[in-house]
Amino acid sequence: MNKEKIILEIDPGIDDSLALISTIKSNKYDILGISIVSGNVDSTQGCKNAYKVLELLNHQHIPIYKGDDLPLKIKYTDARDTHGNDGIGEVYFPDKLHIQEKHAKDFIIETLEKYPNEVIIFALGPLTTLAKISLENKEILKKAKHIKIMGGSARVHGNCSPVAEYNFWVDPHSAKIVFNLGLENITLYPLDVTYKILFTPNMREMVRQFDTELSKFVYDITGFYVDFHWKQERTLGCIINDPLVIVDDLNNIVEFENADIDIVEEGVARGESIVDFKPSGKVKVAQKVDNRKFFEYFLKTVFNDQINDVELMFKKEMI
Repeated sequence: MNKEKIILEIDPGIDDSLALISTIKSNKYDILGISIVSGNVDSTQGCKNAYKVLELLNHQHIPIYKGDDLPLKIKYTDARDTHGNDGIGEVYFPDKLHIQEKHAKDFIIETLEKYPNEVIIFALGPLTTLAKISLENKEILKKAKHIKIMGGSARVHGNCSPVAEYNFWVDPHSAKIVFNLGLENITLYPLDVTYKILFTPNMREMVRQFDTELSKFVYDITGFYVDFHWKQERTLGCIINDPLVIVDDLNNIVEFENADIDIVEEGVARGESIVDFKPSGKVKVAQKVDNRKFFEYFLKTVFNDQINDVELMFKKEMI
């Protein structure tokens, strides 16, 4: 069976790292490349973090392409307060930089030209690279089979302001450019659904008990995230936004509504996603998710050697 061709556009980042792990461990995709954008950490550190995951999973053959260091028009603000100074929980501080000479933008353009209507782009960070691509060639993103974006909030509060989600807040001008293209191949996963994806203390303890190199990595990098969520909002556990996009693509666990979307670029509402729900809307916006099914699929995929234990913990209602 032919595997789906994909590009991962990420800013690792704890939850981006988990999304990368679940993508590789699913063994369902032909990963043509990983494009790194500045977001949770700068793009250079993001490249180092991505390579750390590839080393962990023995997938160093997947090429990494570095994008721009800065947002389109405004000063860059990282999310190291949320993800740690290294971006993955201040445990590993990866320092190996293995990247391709080609810029991420050029890689994506050439890939879409080579495989028109065959490639899914998972855009799990700020939309800087996609905006740069569209400014160079307004039609090229139409050649993606799908563009699946984690970002924004529709009917819930933001996570870095009362109205804005971080990916859109950190580079609102790029997000506005992408959504104003009027593309019909975009699916958006806002905080409305990703807020439901809470990696609980019991799940994390189960992962620790697996006592493998991978489980240790997942346990370690999520520790900083857990502390942040407690200090910031008195949440036990941590919300892992980005893996939802991958898990839903594989298992269809999300319900959508059509909408048109615009983005506020400046002012107190910077980064707010203006979501106009209507049947004729061109963007599919996620609004409901079965979070139990998410974790069943996610945990069994990432820890496929411990499936029996995962199933037992669900049966005992311990996770």
